[in-house]
Amino acid sequence: MKLMRLAFPAVAAVVLSVPQGAVAEPVRSTLSVVRSLSIASVRPIQLAHGPLDRPLGVSAEMPIDAPAVIQIAGDPGRVYRIRAPQALVTARGETVLDDLRLWSANTGEVSSSRAGRMDANGRDVLYVTGRLTAAGTGRASLPISIAYE
Repeated sequence: MKLMRLAFPAVAAVVLSVPQGAVAEPVRSTLSVVRSLSIASVRPIQLAHGPLDRPLGVSAEMPIDAPAVIQIAGDPGRVYRIRAPQALVTARGETVLDDLRLWSANTGEVSSSRAGRMDANGRDVLYVTGRLTAAGTGRASLPISIAYE
């Protein structure tokens, strides 16, 4: 019985602390679900020595000098940012790739802005190329990161 007496005043104190006539407002919030970016390399970059004089575009064939093709998927209409160096330099200080060019299937030329936009289905295709210098031979890795803006 003693336990009941102690519990009752605690409940009464909580109930009495709400001002009389006050109506509790419902809590409202919103939730936005963001799909993560999905990035897949479709074709590696293939470069040959010489000037970069032809426009970037879509082609089913794999020529000797071809841009890298990267498929991007995510939230429809979202803007994404591309981070990549303008040139690729070896540890010895030799430039092997310069004049990096980026082209988005949805946005077009994005070499300067480094930003693309997903289409209504949440997809884009990015083409990456550059100019191979005289020091460029063999294989190299070009660090590229893509993230929502």
